[in-house]
Amino acid sequence: MQDEYRQINDMIFQLQYLKIDVLFICFPKAEIEKIYLTQKLPDTSKYPTMTGFVPSKLLNSHYQKPIVDRHIHVGYRARKLPFW
Repeated sequence: MQDEYRQINDMIFQLQYLKIDVLFICFPKAEIEKIYLTQKLPDTSKYPTMTGFVPSKLLNSHYQKPIVDRHIHVGYRARKLPFW
C-alpha cells in the first residue's frame, strides 16, 4: 500500500471489493490489526515490509519464471503527491 495514512477506510473498502489476497504494507507487525482489521479483511494475508526493500536472497536469484508462467503478479503505481 502507498499512503497508508490517507483515506484508509476507502482503501479497505477497495481491498474488499477487489478481493485482494496478499497485501504488503508499511506498518510494523504489532500495528497491523489496528489498521487492517481481520474482520474486515479475513481472507487477506498482510505482510509488513520496508518500501523499496528487496531481501538479499533475491538479489542473486539466477532463475526467474517467464511472465506467462507466473501465477502471482505484483504491481506498483506511483503518482504526484501534494507538498503537504
